[in-house]
Amino acid sequence: MLLFYRIANLFTTVPQLKGKVKRRKWLDPLFQFVPYKQQNTYVYLFSRTLIRTSEYFGLYLRLTLIATVVLYFSENIYVMIAISLLFIYLTSFQFVPMVRHHDLKIWPQLYPVPEKEKKRSFLSLLSKLLIAQSCLFGLIVFIKGMFIEGLVALIIVLAFSYFLVKWYIPRRLKRLEKSFLA
Repeated sequence: MLLFYRIANLFTTVPQLKGKVKRRKWLDPLFQFVPYKQQNTYVYLFSRTLIRTSEYFGLYLRLTLIATVVLYFSENIYVMIAISLLFIYLTSFQFVPMVRHHDLKIWPQLYPVPEKEKKRSFLSLLSKLLIAQSCLFGLIVFIKGMFIEGLVALIIVLAFSYFLVKWYIPRRLKRLEKSFLA
């Protein structure tokens, strides 16, 4: 059963497998890009959660790595676009629970930051992650020598990422909030 959980964990978060928290000191320089302001409190918290929690960090790396390998060995541009869209969707869908990751801890409730900033910060981080993933997927298509197709694929995947962050994920967050309050 543990083997099955580990295989499933390559694509999704499995509650039966406990995640680990690691410092990952080598990624600390990334946090200098988060300005020290009150409205960036949750940006910093979610960024730290992403980097330190093996569930989210590992999931993002695994999905990105699997997609890049599959893209590299694909020959049809339509398949490449479909794979890119699928993995962008999987990444965004799997990151939705992060917004509630710290809700049962008392410390974030002490932050003098409105709940609206929490959602805005989460969507901002998610959009950056999806943009980075989209650019990497486009780069893989460029590396294969398909320049025009790579540009078209990049535009489609970036537009899909924008759609997810601006429309789909906020609706999922509202549904998650309703089910959390019920």
